[in-house]
Amino acid sequence: MAFVVEDGTGLSNSNSYVSVDEFREYWTDRNVDYTQKSDTEIQASLIKANQYLDTRYKYIGFKYTYNQALEFPRYNAYDKNGYLVTDIPVCLKYALCEAGAIELNGTDLYTNTEEGIVSKTENAGPVQTTYTYKDKATGQIMYKRINNLLRPILKGGNLRPMRY
Repeated sequence: MAFVVEDGTGLSNSNSYVSVDEFREYWTDRNVDYTQKSDTEIQASLIKANQYLDTRYKYIGFKYTYNQALEFPRYNAYDKNGYLVTDIPVCLKYALCEAGAIELNGTDLYTNTEEGIVSKTENAGPVQTTYTYKDKATGQIMYKRINNLLRPILKGGNLRPMRY
């Protein structure tokens, strides 16, 4: 499959909201150097990260067409300030750059924590510690920077994992 950046028209074969150049520019602006990474490595990380974002979060509005590959562009999509979102939101592009860097640096975004635990006991020699959680753990790592970037375009500001 080729690397295809969504152009805002609802392409049926796109797999990223940002280009390699946009990714590099985002991180250069933040004084992070990814020149040692090839375009192919960055493309692969962006594809994985884009899939993660589009399956992990519930966005405002509705997809333009059934056949579009990605979740954006959308219609009837109003952000938290009441503005109509008509293109690929900048906050989504930034979140993708953040998620892409996590993948590029060797961390699988879908890495699970201990799923569904209510309490946990650890032993360290003669010392035993029990942790009790208020709610059942989701089993998924939360990335605060990504969550905060996406908050304006999430349904109800929802940051919980989607349930199927």
